[in-house]
Amino acid sequence: MEQEEIPKSKKLKSWETEILISGGAIFSIVQLKSKTVEIVRIVTTFYDNELSMVAIPCLTALGILTLGFGLHLILRGFWFSVFVLEDLFPSDLASLSKRTKKLNEFCSGLFSWAVSSTAMFFGLAIPYFGLLFLSSMQGEKNQLMKFVILFLSTTFILFLVDLIFFNVLSRVKYVKRIFRPVYWFWDKLSLGFIWRPSLHVIFTNISNRFTFRLVTVLIIVGGFIYFILSESDFGWEGFYQHQGELSLIRTGTGAYLDTRRTDFWNTRPAIQSDVITDNFLKIRVPRNPSLQMLQKSALLPKKYQSELIKIKIDDSTFTDLKWVHYDQPNMQQSIQTVVDIRDLKNGYHQLSIEYIGDNIPVIIPFWKE
Repeated sequence: MEQEEIPKSKKLKSWETEILISGGAIFSIVQLKSKTVEIVRIVTTFYDNELSMVAIPCLTALGILTLGFGLHLILRGFWFSVFVLEDLFPSDLASLSKRTKKLNEFCSGLFSWAVSSTAMFFGLAIPYFGLLFLSSMQGEKNQLMKFVILFLSTTFILFLVDLIFFNVLSRVKYVKRIFRPVYWFWDKLSLGFIWRPSLHVIFTNISNRFTFRLVTVLIIVGGFIYFILSESDFGWEGFYQHQGELSLIRTGTGAYLDTRRTDFWNTRPAIQSDVITDNFLKIRVPRNPSLQMLQKSALLPKKYQSELIKIKIDDSTFTDLKWVHYDQPNMQQSIQTVVDIRDLKNGYHQLSIEYIGDNIPVIIPFWKE
């Protein structure tokens, strides 16, 4: 008896692997995202608060993976249902054969897009972290370093533009020769050999490239607006001026030791409370290897990190403070000192903690009773 030929769309076995990967991975992504946030907190504690922005591409990658795998599971469930119905009622559902095939290809494409995009964002996080790290290490008078950072940032943006808009720069005859070493540098640094081949296949199969470009631009613009509006996390103080806030001096639980959790990884200095009833002010500053590098440099030859810290309360500067090493319960390392404030009047005061070489001090408001 001659066997009926199985349609090509039903011969594809990739769906089994796809469902296993999506189903197994999606439950662990949530935990992975929280672990990523914790790692970023640790990194920013030991280096510089600006480096927390490296979480942007990392968390974006995990978000894409979660969304891609979630949609993939839903569509695969629908595809599998139609697949079973076709076997049960082949004559009645023959017209769905082409749609089933297209849905199968779309599910495989969605799976590839999620994995490739995630790998791309994690790869791009490497040079992004490098640029932020260089920016946090530069000194005020280091003009050469500023030029290097500006040059690298510009070429990195050009690389992203060329990547998003289907090699728009690489195809230009006169630009191609100049841009080739730039593209090669950032492609290798961002591990492009892992994600670029798959992404190239996806790009070449996109039927409406204009729509894809438009959506990509909207995502970038929307993300940029979001991070501008997230002033509390990224430090753009001008946003609150436009909202007519009464004060630009803001604070949170991380600035006061009595209101934060014991496992809290703090990236900025803190004092014991927002209302001080004692005659002393306890100041704790987290360990900062960026200061450690500065103290060993020729710019600021200092023996201890505490020598790079300037303490002011209102208009009074405090010198000759005794700093001690402090190990927190969560294993975070800090340095701590105590300031005598018995001569301060009751009421509102501002503690200013400034690192030598940094023009932006950390302001912590408090009230003395």
